[in-house]
Amino acid sequence: MGLTPLPLLDEARHARGADGEHRVHTSVVIPAPAEQVWQVLTDFERMPRWSPSLLGVRGPWQHGAAVVVWQQLMGEAWVLPQVLQLGPGLRFGWSSWWHGDYSRVRDEHVFELQSLAPGLTRLVQRDRFHGPDAAALGEPLARAALADYARFNRALRDEVVARSLREPPELQQAVVVLLADLQATGQVQAGIQPAAGARLGRDGR
Repeated sequence: MGLTPLPLLDEARHARGADGEHRVHTSVVIPAPAEQVWQVLTDFERMPRWSPSLLGVRGPWQHGAAVVVWQQLMGEAWVLPQVLQLGPGLRFGWSSWWHGDYSRVRDEHVFELQSLAPGLTRLVQRDRFHGPDAAALGEPLARAALADYARFNRALRDEVVARSLREPPELQQAVVVLLADLQATGQVQAGIQPAAGARLGRDGR
């Protein structure tokens, strides 16, 4: 029986279509379940602490809703009104025209999570720049997006791994059960928890 090939860990490519549109495709494999990756990916309150590009999405979390997207792209901060796109499964993105000099370039941005195996998820982040000025102005947008999205993907992977180490659900549940047992036997007073990293003896000290 042959070995199953390992998934490509990091991928980043840019393609230009015959009609002048530009497509950016990036992906990264993250050692965590898709639901866990989704939780970090859509935690927009904490996103500015670790993300180098996407800084948040504000607005109703429903398909077709008007939202505002905060981004760092091409060395500048962009606050862009967008139309939220929610797909089946763990997938979201936005669609809108850009602004200023790029107002005749349309952006179709997508994040998608693909479960590869238990505890292994591929994040795909892709973009399509098209419209009347895409042939002339899509190139700098696509090249900047390619680099920024690849950095974001790696930062997301690092954040997911870091959170799983800081906040492992199984360990949290085990601590809750242990404290409940100790409180029930009177070894630990209610509302008092042992210091992090402290080791409890048989007598609770």
